[in-house]
Amino acid sequence: MTTADPGSKRRVRDAIFQTTGFALGVLFLVWCGKRAFGGGGLEHVTDRLQAAPRWIIAVALLVTLISLVANGVIFWCTIRPVRPLRFVDVQAVNLLAGFLNYAPFRIGLLARIAFHWRVDGIGPAIMSAWIAAVLLSVCVAFVAVALAMPLAPQIGLAGTFLVIVVTCILATWLIRRLTGVEWVRTKVRGAAPMLREVPSFGLAVAMRVTDIIAWTVRMVCVAAILEAPLTTSQAALLGLAAFALALNPLGRFGFREAGVAWIASSLFHGTMSQEELTTTFAQIAVVESAAEAALTIPLGAIAALWCWRRYRRADPRTFGTQAS
Repeated sequence: MTTADPGSKRRVRDAIFQTTGFALGVLFLVWCGKRAFGGGGLEHVTDRLQAAPRWIIAVALLVTLISLVANGVIFWCTIRPVRPLRFVDVQAVNLLAGFLNYAPFRIGLLARIAFHWRVDGIGPAIMSAWIAAVLLSVCVAFVAVALAMPLAPQIGLAGTFLVIVVTCILATWLIRRLTGVEWVRTKVRGAAPMLREVPSFGLAVAMRVTDIIAWTVRMVCVAAILEAPLTTSQAALLGLAAFALALNPLGRFGFREAGVAWIASSLFHGTMSQEELTTTFAQIAVVESAAEAALTIPLGAIAALWCWRRYRRADPRTFGTQAS
């Protein structure tokens, strides 16, 4: 009697998990689209986009571009203490991964792994450590922003920024100290050199904060375009929620839009009818997501051509040679 390969079982579970997540995401997106554009909603959104000042739309697209570039810088600087990579290559792969993340099965992550394994010789050990270090930069920046946001009405914009900076500096210092402890170093393994290099990891955290700020500014712009009854702080809070929802393991497709609409409807319950709440925030969620996709998809498609050319020209002797 033979037993099934545990790895095979895990791959099947992952495939089911991702397929289910993608299907749910499509359903959520359809629901959100119907709420946003049904009953004259499409005409309202179209009218507001046409009437909105061009500079607000330009700012929404500009911060989206800043977010995309910042994400590429995060990956580029995080791995530098272990394996310096070409800046253009890392940016192109990041744009490609962002584009492919609209699909199921973590295709964006798989494309990133395949490219750097073949072109740069990055083996599984370094790749795992690299992704772990990047995820830690996400946690540090997100916690810093989440701690500062509730204080914004009392301490103002400058005070909020100062709290974020101080929190990030302290967290980066603490992580460096912890990775100097033998027990911690054995647990984080290959990520330790990336986490101990303060200039590199500190830049990664700073770029992640920049990324989160870009998300909040885009949400503020969309709220202004649609003339939603939100203060700047409320719109920024929604931007922070959208960033968190985009990190969910089931995928970014649909969950973020429906999640923003639901969270906003809950936060502002009682300020208008439930029907108006759902419609208004569904419109904000869909338009904000569309503003990101307007650059992510075309730039990702262009990056795919670059990555394919580099992938095909790679020397087979370098495949996965940088194992540790």
